[in-house]
Amino acid sequence: MPGSAPAGLKVVRTVVLLSLAIFLCAHARADEQAQVAAAFQRFIEAANAHDLDAIDALVLDSPQVAWSVNYTDAQGHEGVMRYFKRVFDGNWAAKPDLSRAEWTESGRHLWVLRLSIAIAEGPLGRTAEPIDFDALQSWILTANGWKLVAFVTFGKPAP
Repeated sequence: MPGSAPAGLKVVRTVVLLSLAIFLCAHARADEQAQVAAAFQRFIEAANAHDLDAIDALVLDSPQVAWSVNYTDAQGHEGVMRYFKRVFDGNWAAKPDLSRAEWTESGRHLWVLRLSIAIAEGPLGRTAEPIDFDALQSWILTANGWKLVAFVTFGKPAP
């Protein structure tokens, strides 16, 4: 047929377009993962600085938010904020280990992060010893940026 590309050229064109699409998707995934990592870092910095306003801005404003640290549970955005108000009356600090973190894209603009984290919590005026945990977090992209949906520690008993 005049004007149509030979079959071999069609195959090459298809392979090039498919390769380009795969490259662009992988780049988009890596970009999202970097954005979630940055949001998580801001969350840890805010928590360690006892900055309730910054934490408030990073936690999804929803009653569906789940929080469980060392068998202390909080449900919803308001519950998470009450948790932080309580622990910030004393000593609270977190030190994540991102060197072995596992990232999973579990849906469009939804990421799960599994990592090790040391959390120290205790009364004001006393040294809080860090406890090592494994943790799962879920982050979702909203119109206002990446928001924490869930943070759950497991694998270690309460002291």
